[in-house]
Amino acid sequence: MVAGDGNVHVTDKSHSILKFSPEGKFVAKWGGEGGGDEEFFNPNGIATDKSGYIYVTDSSNQRIQKLTPDGQFVAIWGSSNGSGEFKLPKGIALDSEGYVYVADQNNRRIQKFTPDGQFFDEWGGEGEAEGKFKNPVTLAIDSSDDIYVVDSVIPRIQKFAKDGKFKREWGIEGFFPIMPHGIAIDKGDNLYVVDQMMNSIQKFTSDGEFMEEWTKAGELNFPYGIAIDSKGHVYVTDASHRVQKFTPDGELETGWGGTQGDGLGEFDFPWG
Repeated sequence: MVAGDGNVHVTDKSHSILKFSPEGKFVAKWGGEGGGDEEFFNPNGIATDKSGYIYVTDSSNQRIQKLTPDGQFVAIWGSSNGSGEFKLPKGIALDSEGYVYVADQNNRRIQKFTPDGQFFDEWGGEGEAEGKFKNPVTLAIDSSDDIYVVDSVIPRIQKFAKDGKFKREWGIEGFFPIMPHGIAIDKGDNLYVVDQMMNSIQKFTSDGEFMEEWTKAGELNFPYGIAIDSKGHVYVTDASHRVQKFTPDGELETGWGGTQGDGLGEFDFPWG
């Protein structure tokens, strides 16, 4: 995730959040394994609001944690699998009004919360029909507050209005990632989708029209998460324990990490 100040935040398998400058200089690390406040057990999705607060899906603790821009605990909600509760939450994103949307993976649904964490709405359920999910893993929201959900099993992207009304889908057949995972949206509402199987990034219009594919830049190795900053630079995490930064045209600009570890600035497996 890229915050409003340009700093890059990465969730990691070491049960922590790492913060870097836009150039990859290590800034801070917080978290650690556990179930207490500011502790994580497999943090995955990460998002920020207009005020800089950070929202993290603490996947194996079945909850969301809200933190200050400096990583201080603010609030927590979730657990279990009823309405407003989770069963392996993964992707997370916020709309223009501050509502929080979560891909509740093993409940095969999207849940919507108010900015203070109150349950508001949900949609989905298991299946392959329109509006249903097999494995919703990530989501992103465009400038019109339309929501795009990646289903990695079918595989496809589904587009919804902010009230959960189905709009369209693409994938399944034709040119599309074989194993889609991370998704991000630029200022022009173009979608960038990680294809883990093909080690590539595919770019689409908001209506699902294919634009281009990045295959060789950076030589990706099982890419996972993706984020875009205000200038259009694209950041990708992959299984080589690193973050790579690309220009808006897909040229490799820089990268950091690359050595597996849990020290400052090192990654075990960077996710979001």
